[in-house]
Amino acid sequence: MAISTGARGAINEALSWTALAGCMIVSVIYFDEINSTIKSAIDYPSPAPQIASSEQSGRRSERAAQTASPDPDAQPEPDTLSEPDTLPAPASLAEPATDTEPASAQVTLHADQLGQFRASAEFNGSQTRVLVDTGASSVALTNADAREAGIFPDAEDYTVRIQTANGIGRAAPVMIDAITIGDITIHNVRALVNEPGTLHITLLGMTFLNRLNGVAIRSGKMVLKQ
Repeated sequence: MAISTGARGAINEALSWTALAGCMIVSVIYFDEINSTIKSAIDYPSPAPQIASSEQSGRRSERAAQTASPDPDAQPEPDTLSEPDTLPAPASLAEPATDTEPASAQVTLHADQLGQFRASAEFNGSQTRVLVDTGASSVALTNADAREAGIFPDAEDYTVRIQTANGIGRAAPVMIDAITIGDITIHNVRALVNEPGTLHITLLGMTFLNRLNGVAIRSGKMVLKQ
């Protein structure tokens, strides 16, 4: 028996409504079970990755090392790479500082009415008056001052010819242990000892002055610096 197109459409629509009604009935009957299943599917946490990254592994290892309890019997390993600290030596063992440079000294002389610079000096510890003479090539002692300083040349020692105010004279070359003027002392100074009667005052000449650090003459003053 043939079914018309309109009847076939009516049957299909009836079947659709019947299926929809059946679904609604099932939903009403099993509402609680369906709702619980949906919630479980939504709240279920995602599984953690099986392989942790190297950074996370390092952090876990560090936390594990920090929380692990130390072994009381374990001995600390020596640090072979670090240099030991150097402690300062005690004050009592430290070497004292030494001053190898001689202390500086200065002497100021004032010119007399003749413009000459006279002073008191010591020759080997014996004090005498001297004339500081930059024109004299050597220290020259009177015979009397030499004897006071413990210097006694023999007659044959007067071998040096010198020019004096009284003409040509002779002198004996000697070495003076120390000459002191003020705070200045010079050791081992070459000098000449004049024959008796040829020199009336000892001259402090250039064999002494050249051993100083400075000789300055200004405004009637002579400044000697050692």
